[in-house]
This record gives sequence, structure tokens and C-alpha cells, in this order.
Amino acid sequence: MDIRLNYKTNELLIASTNEWFESNYKQLINDSKPILISNPFIYGEPHFEEKTKKIMIVGQEPKDYNIYNPQINLQDEQMWTIDYLERQVYGIKNGRKYNRSAFWSLQRLLYENGFCTTWNNLDKAHIVDANGKTKPLSLEFEKILGRPLKTDNKTILQREILISKPSAVLFLTGPYYSESMATSLQCEKECIYLKKPKAEKIINNITDEVNLNIPCLWTYHPKYLRRAGKDNMLFYEVLNKLKEVLT
Repeated sequence: MDIRLNYKTNELLIASTNEWFESNYKQLINDSKPILISNPFIYGEPHFEEKTKKIMIVGQEPKDYNIYNPQINLQDEQMWTIDYLERQVYGIKNGRKYNRSAFWSLQRLLYENGFCTTWNNLDKAHIVDANGKTKPLSLEFEKILGRPLKTDNKTILQREILISKPSAVLFLTGPYYSESMATSLQCEKECIYLKKPKAEKIINNITDEVNLNIPCLWTYHPKYLRRAGKDNMLFYEVLNKLKEVLT
């Protein structure tokens, strides 16, 4: 696989993100005071060969990001995302620390089986508590970040998917993020809620519910999948479901 940067795609992503950053994200910074909000997660991706089966992985939120810095450079944040992804999944030794968590272990399994992944998050920031630790955003805050943008009435996540053009989207968000998903995908929360993963069915096809015209799957966060299944057994259930929807 060619790991050069996908300059054209990343430039489009930054141009799209700028509007979101200046409107939604900065509104959150102002409205959340005195609660501290992290720097934003900025999506970017390496260059993939044309025939690659590219899976956009959508996690819950970033973790352990610094408190918002007004001097932040969006391109630098995007490059950090790409560097971290390349270290974890593609074995590029670039100075980033290797992460053995379940979230990245699942992506390595997908890569070993012919898929390439990109890393995204449903919530693009998190609360930083008094001890500097990560706390999830409230639903009120999620709705600010996930609000459609004025230019095209699409959310930042919808834009990222349209620009990236993945073969499929895999949501690793678990059942408690249904309302945030409905906001970011502009779909009926009742329909999404009915498709939430359960212990007896850990992964669901939500393609029809989210209207993205590409296969979309929803499962638990990999930490739960690892804990609930012996020897990463449930990881293979996710892998097989991806293979099913892409054949």
C-alpha cells in the first residue's frame, strides 16, 4: 500500500472543517464555559490505492486531548491524526507510541484481512475535567458539534464521508450513542435506536437508516467486544459482517 499523504482529499477535508471549526466548534467553546473543552479531532487520511477496500472507522470521541488552544493549527491536528493511524495500523515508525488497545487491535485485524481503515470520531471533542481527564460531551454539546452547516445543510461527519468515499463505514460507538449518531447523520433517532447493538446481536446493518448510499454497520466499542468474546472471537464476527456486506 502506498502510504503517501492523500493531499487532494486532505485539502478538501480541511476546507470543509474550517467552516465547522469557526461555527460549531467555537460556539461550543463559548457556550460551555466554565467547562473546559479539548482541542478538536480533525479527520485526515493516508493515500490509498484506487482498488483498496477502505473502511472508515467511527469511534465515540477522542481521548486525552489537550485543553483547547486558540492558536491551534488545523493542518497540524490533521497530520497528527494521520501519523497516529499510520503507526497503529500500518506499522509506520514515526515516533508515535504503539497502542495495544482493543480499538486499534480490531483495526489491525481488518488490515491483516485485506481492508484499510481510516480513523474518525462521532464526537469531535471531549470535556477535560479538573484532573485533566477525558469526559464525554453532554447531549447538548454533541448537538452543537453535530449541527448541519449552513453552506450545504450537511453535518461535518456527512461531509467527511462524502469527501473520503469509503467502501463502508463501521461505527464502534455502542448503544448509548444513538442520539448523537442521529444528530450527526441527520436521521430519525427512533430508527437508529431500534438498530442498536445488543448482546445477542452485536453488529447491525444500518445502511437504510442513515441514507449514505454506502454500507454502514454499527457495533459495540472494541473494548466491550474483547471483554465479551473469548480470544477476540467477536472481532471476527465484525470482520465477517464487513466481508458479507462488501461482496
